[in-house]
Amino acid sequence: ITTLSYMFNTIGPSKWNNNFLRGIMTHTTIDGVVLLNKEKTFSIGLGQEIGIHTPLKEWMVWYNRIQMGYSAGGGFIRYTFGGQNQPINTRVDSTNIPKQNSPYIYQHLVNPLRGFAMNTMAGNQYSIYNSELFFQLFDNGIFRIKSKFNFLNSLQLGLFVDIAYAKESFEENLWERRNCLGISSRTTITNYPIRIDLAFPYSLRNKPMIHVSLTL
Repeated sequence: ITTLSYMFNTIGPSKWNNNFLRGIMTHTTIDGVVLLNKEKTFSIGLGQEIGIHTPLKEWMVWYNRIQMGYSAGGGFIRYTFGGQNQPINTRVDSTNIPKQNSPYIYQHLVNPLRGFAMNTMAGNQYSIYNSELFFQLFDNGIFRIKSKFNFLNSLQLGLFVDIAYAKESFEENLWERRNCLGISSRTTITNYPIRIDLAFPYSLRNKPMIHVSLTL
């Protein structure tokens, strides 16, 4: 596999709060994959990611991200979904496997899509939207109380929504959809990030899934 990429990034610390980020990031990728069989099957994948960090208050930040991807050629890249980045507790849906004669020659994981096990949905074209609103509690947060414990000073609570679509363009299938909403908490412990997401698939009436990860 060969990848070409271009990134434009203005993200930096917020002037109000060093625990928050501000700015925009765009990342464009072109993947070329060759399967070394008799036919030397070739696939190309196009990807686009846009992320925007918007501080709303000294103690509140809003983050939005959209990712899109498409693959074509003699074979296809199989984009799979589910879970969180850098997970500690990984859950995989082993029942969702491609057909024996499917034209996939490579697999790529796309997340976060919380509330669902990894491999919950797949296709050779996709779009996914993530929106998060975080509130810092202490130090420069809602409560002007500074603790001697840094992990309390950087503790944040948040709300999030994930919406994802995927489709196999070589089949007469409709677009598949997964969506969730939930609550999060995140902080740093001895400079290591840790995050817990409680995600409800589709609606609050459904049983939530807990994701623990080493990411902010």
